[in-house]
Amino acid sequence: MDQIEELHSFKDCTYYRTSCSCMDSNHNLTFSLEYEEDMNMLNMYFEVMGPAPHCFDWERPFYIKMWNRIKLCCMVLFKGRITYEESFIFRGEKQVRDLIKALEEGLDKLKMKEE
Repeated sequence: MDQIEELHSFKDCTYYRTSCSCMDSNHNLTFSLEYEEDMNMLNMYFEVMGPAPHCFDWERPFYIKMWNRIKLCCMVLFKGRITYEESFIFRGEKQVRDLIKALEEGLDKLKMKEE
């Protein structure tokens, strides 16, 4: 897997990272596959590092962009969370196949428990 980097591997958890093809060096996807042996369950956790919403809204004036960031901060302070969509661009078939391979490794752990 050369498009998806295996960061750490433990007995029951493996961490992976891959970069987005949007050319932003700070936009990457980190995910982990954690096998819960007691429940024969595979958990997948995602962490996407990317820009905050409205960060690249170039057409709007500065004060509007700042107001949007203040609203975002207030949502975190008062609600404790934010929700927004993020896209991730894969670099073709090889990167998708590497993601599938990582998922198949997690599937193998599930199958071992069932046998």
